Amino acid sequence: VKRGWMSPPKSRLSAMDGFLGGAGDSTLLEYIFAFVSARDLLSSMATCRFWAQVAEAESVWRVKCEELWADKMQVHVGGARSSLAAYWMSLLNGRRTRISAEELINNNWHFRFRTDHRVLNGSSVAPMALASFKRSGEPAVGYFVSGVHGAPSSVRPLRWWLVQPEEVKEAEKCTAVQAHVHGTGEQSGVSSLRSSCVRVSPYPPLQAHRLDNWGWVLSNQFVELTSTCETDGTEGALTNIEFVDLQ
Repeated sequence: VKRGWMSPPKSRLSAMDGFLGGAGDSTLLEYIFAFVSARDLLSSMATCRFWAQVAEAESVWRVKCEELWADKMQVHVGGARSSLAAYWMSLLNGRRTRISAEELINNNWHFRFRTDHRVLNGSSVAPMALASFKRSGEPAVGYFVSGVHGAPSSVRPLRWWLVQPEEVKEAEKCTAVQAHVHGTGEQSGVSSLRSSCVRVSPYPPLQAHRLDNWGWVLSNQFVELTSTCETDGTEGALTNIEFVDLQ
């Protein structure tokens, strides 16, 4: 008896060829792929050329994009020209922790105090209102205003700017001094200032963090600003999905 690999019966080969070899209808496979995770979908591309073609189909990845973006506040896909590219580019962008000047300006922000507001403004009610970063003549510099009663930014515009690498050490020193002077003992985020930091003069740096919905939180030991689609009637609310037409 000759030892070695045994070939499948011709009946089985013809049936498999219709589904795996490229001669079959892709409609059923596209339907099945709709229930497969994106990671497994990528793995399936190595099965055969036919599966790879179906797994890259616009109809398959458009569904994946809709699933991924369903609860997201902001989606950025750059210059993606396919749903497959848009999916992974948006996922990569959603994990970015360095906020841009455009994102500061194009969002509106919920402003609230993290510390005892009665010490800061004598109010017995914790204030919360919309705030915004306004553009000035310089690319990454502008003015910050809010509607929070008792906050200096509600009385006059405050200058803001993105911290550059050479400013980081000075910002870290400022945060440590502020925490010591006010006795908060909080220096959270000091070691991660190199990721992203916003300064609103003359206050401690605001650390940028991502939310699960790909929005942003800016915070220091005194205040917290959360990006929102809510608008105060002025320009700059970012509610759109930056996504090229893939038709």
